Amino acid sequence: MKKAWLVLFALVLVVCLTSCGEAKEIGSYDLESVTLDGETRLYKELKERYDSYDMAVPEYGLTFEKDGTGRLAFDGEAVKIKWDEKAKTISFDDLSFSYTFKDNKVEFTVPSGYSCVFVKK
Repeated sequence: MKKAWLVLFALVLVVCLTSCGEAKEIGSYDLESVTLDGETRLYKELKERYDSYDMAVPEYGLTFEKDGTGRLAFDGEAVKIKWDEKAKTISFDDLSFSYTFKDNKVEFTVPSGYSCVFVKK
């Protein structure tokens, strides 16, 4: 009987330890696409357009840190963010919006109407 309890306890411990871990979202992301008013632009198209005018491409990127903070850079403007894995929200200043995470991609729509897709590096 003691062996059965030990085996059961060991199994419960293994399940508990494997369910703990860091969020899959943690890491850095590159912009994949932006959609506004139903028109989607891939990052490579944006880059080609800037390159054709011999201009530097503005910074686009997203980072989620372990401590729930991060950074969002869009069109050359960067802000510090807070993100919540459980609520699936990103916030900065007075803004807060939901995101989805699937297939190593973060997707969200900001209140100004831009929909963004970032892919994990």
